[in-house]
Amino acid sequence: MADVHECYKLKAQLKKCEKFLNNGNFEIIIHGLGSTIQKACSLALQLQEIHYGSIELDIKTSTISIIDDFEPLDDNVDYETINRNNSAIHIRVYRKFSISTLKYQE
Repeated sequence: MADVHECYKLKAQLKKCEKFLNNGNFEIIIHGLGSTIQKACSLALQLQEIHYGSIELDIKTSTISIIDDFEPLDDNVDYETINRNNSAIHIRVYRKFSISTLKYQE
């Protein structure tokens, strides 16, 4: 199993996922947070299309608590902490069956 955190260019991530899947991994998990959710979904759907339906997707969503700590630039100002929530997606991309079952059997 491999985890892919969606923050890079889509083509590079697609190539990385293909490498994982072609090296014997049966599943990968794609994580997207906030604005990268759309890219994570697009990546998973492209993988499913490339593999002609031999790949399934298991999708989970969640809310992540984020704490932003701000350090003052001036000694006369207090530290500031802001708590916020952000949406996340976790897409399990896995093979329905092993590649070896697709090979021609004599």
